[in-house]
Amino acid sequence: MCAKMWDDNPPCEECRPVIYPGTAEAIQVYLIVQSQLLLGPEGNIIGLNFVAVGFVMDLFEIENRIRVFNDVVTLHEFYTE
Repeated sequence: MCAKMWDDNPPCEECRPVIYPGTAEAIQVYLIVQSQLLLGPEGNIIGLNFVAVGFVMDLFEIENRIRVFNDVVTLHEFYTE
């Protein structure tokens, strides 16, 4: 998507979220679940499958689940605009 907007030369350094130590878990979870989308009848994205998010957080024994969940939702919204 980004490459199409920028003619195959996206300014990645400017638009990628910064990875801080506190966001590393959320980024790890998001990279795994980013394809787990709920789709409408016409193929439009309705949202991220929160069951998949919970499963991955269980798998990685994430302690601060509410913060990580909110960060994953924020990443999903950022990348699916």
